[in-house]
Amino acid sequence: MSRATVITARVNRNGYRIVPKGVKLDNYLKNPVLLHQHNQYALPIGKVTELKYDPEMDALTFVPVFDEKDEHGKEISRKYKEGYFYSFSAGHKPLKINDNPEQLMPGQYRGTVEETELLEISIVSVPGDAGAVKLSVDGDKGLDDVLPAMQLSYQSQKNTDVMDDKIIKALGLDADAKPEDAVAKISEMKAKLTEQRNLNVDNLITQGKAKGVITDDNEAKWRNLANLSFTDTMELLSATPAPTQKKEEEQESAEGGSPASLADLLKLAQAGGKPQDEEVTFEKLSKENPEELHRIQREDPELYDKLAADYAAGK
Repeated sequence: MSRATVITARVNRNGYRIVPKGVKLDNYLKNPVLLHQHNQYALPIGKVTELKYDPEMDALTFVPVFDEKDEHGKEISRKYKEGYFYSFSAGHKPLKINDNPEQLMPGQYRGTVEETELLEISIVSVPGDAGAVKLSVDGDKGLDDVLPAMQLSYQSQKNTDVMDDKIIKALGLDADAKPEDAVAKISEMKAKLTEQRNLNVDNLITQGKAKGVITDDNEAKWRNLANLSFTDTMELLSATPAPTQKKEEEQESAEGGSPASLADLLKLAQAGGKPQDEEVTFEKLSKENPEELHRIQREDPELYDKLAADYAAGK
């Protein structure tokens, strides 16, 4: 029969956890009974064999052997083998409890049982979790008597956060990193990104000035555009002709008869919804109707570039 798990290091539904390596087995192994639903007043339905601590799983595992000469044991064995239920739980007596809130795990609000005596193992229908554990104590004492819920401060609860392995690896942190380490790393990364972005914008402004497109008068507006969308601004600067080239093109257009200007196209585009005499600018749209500005950028990039260029030029 395959091995089963009875005690793990995870936090159970009662809000505490057990250190599997700290479970005392000597007394239990003298009488390794397997019970049903922790019923200590009924006859055992089997026995526990090969009980040991598994360091890889950080859990106690064992091999259950059912008494199939007993009708009840035989029925439980059949249901177990056919997969109707296969969860186990342990009755134990805590010997050493650690109430240090700094060592709590997420979801834990009771102390950590560092040492406990194993009393019995039961097959159960509904466990507390995959390593379900039932607390057994002497006399009339209950769970709250032995492991009372802890009054945790906000700071204590905050210290129970556990960093996700993927986040730790993505940020290049040590395996034992804390949330505040991640915050510091993210802040550092943001500062570097901001520094690089400012450097990129400075380089773009330098290129624009060398081309003659960006001047001291319109530099602030070009910077604003670059901070809003660096890629679009870079493409706009590349497509904007130098002042001498622009004059030559305007002269050629005047001599040969120029097609409708972009400003005329804008008026035509506005004819269906806005009065033609209403001035529409990049700044006006970005403040009053950003959705329309995005639509123009998506559907008519040439017109968008013209509006942005006019804005950069102070028009």
